Amino acid sequence: MFLFRRKRKKAKTLKRELRNWLLAFVGLLVIVYTIGLFSYLIAGLKLSNKVELKSFILAYEKALEKQPAHLPPEDARIFSTFKYEDLPEMVKKAFPKDEIELGHADIEPVGESGRAPEFVIFFLAERLNDGRTLYVVRMLKFNENLDTGGILDFDFLERVMFVGGAIILVLVFLLSQFLNRRINRRIASLQEWADTLNETSAVERRPDFHYDELNKIGDHLSGAARRLGRFVEREHSFLRHASHELRTPITIISGSTSVMEKIATDDKQRKVTARIKRASHSMETIVATLLWLGREQEPNPDFEKVDLSALLDEVIEDHKYLLCGKDIVLNVNLPALTVDAPKVPLSIIAANIIRNAFQHTQYGQIDISVSAQKIVISNQAADLSEQESEIVFEESYGVGLSLIRRIASRLNWTFQIEQIGDHVTTRLIF
Repeated sequence: MFLFRRKRKKAKTLKRELRNWLLAFVGLLVIVYTIGLFSYLIAGLKLSNKVELKSFILAYEKALEKQPAHLPPEDARIFSTFKYEDLPEMVKKAFPKDEIELGHADIEPVGESGRAPEFVIFFLAERLNDGRTLYVVRMLKFNENLDTGGILDFDFLERVMFVGGAIILVLVFLLSQFLNRRINRRIASLQEWADTLNETSAVERRPDFHYDELNKIGDHLSGAARRLGRFVEREHSFLRHASHELRTPITIISGSTSVMEKIATDDKQRKVTARIKRASHSMETIVATLLWLGREQEPNPDFEKVDLSALLDEVIEDHKYLLCGKDIVLNVNLPALTVDAPKVPLSIIAANIIRNAFQHTQYGQIDISVSAQKIVISNQAADLSEQESEIVFEESYGVGLSLIRRIASRLNWTFQIEQIGDHVTTRLIF
């Protein structure tokens, strides 16, 4: 049973989330407004020149009402003609005749690509009341004097817009960093307070974290700590009472077996009495271990020299009754070996894993072997899938499996149980 874990994605943080969304929003806003600024500039130029060219045409139409043979007035800024062929070549190239839309003012910059325009042409074609089409053109030429004067300097405007956009992005980034640090300081203070939270401090007044959301989280944490403290107190009270109630009958059983040992008349009675005495002692150690597991502040048991082979021999002998009536071959490899370990937790784990192997094996072979670093037990079981075997382990082994894992975790040992086909292997690694 091999488990492969996918590489975990980088966890999201409020700091990164706020900064990314703020920069993305402001960046999009700057781009939209920069493009809009160019559009409004062109639209404004079109509108202003359309008004001027339209006014020129309306004035000419009023003059025609008085003098039908009146020619278009001469204007140094505006060129007008009734013949498309009389337009300058530059204008005809910018506005082909078949693409002209009557009554629609248009603007077209003229110049080499990649450079500032040399001319800007404003063009309007309007059909008069007498049926003739009047073409009106206004040409604005850019020269060094105009550029130096700063009149319609497109390059300068473009630089201002892009530099301004970059400055805004930098300012927004600095603002997001400032907000992140300000919020993170409050979150860090909440985290530090939560780390020191216990039943006593939860009753005290909660510090102010300056944000309503963080204060609400602090209130929930404080309430949870108080509830957890009450639960722990109830559990400790139960453990104290359970310890007293369990130890009393165990002491009675132990005392009775001592009396039985003295009055036993044959080997059979002595064996039964010895077995009862060992079971009573095991029960006493289990109760002590459960109490130890229930107290997190309780120090770990002292390590001592443990004859691992003798311990396993005794456990196997105590549980051999589970093999009666089964077609099982027991293969035991227990070389003389002494290890440094707490004896009581080690004997509880050994008893549980051996009892599970004996109880849940109906036929085949059970192999038990030890080394200086681990105990390995292999046995045969029903052929199950990985998911089915996990269900069987949890339902069949139940409390015993949970107890083994808790003891191993508390002592920094490694406990493994796996099934491949009908072969189950249990390992306890010191």
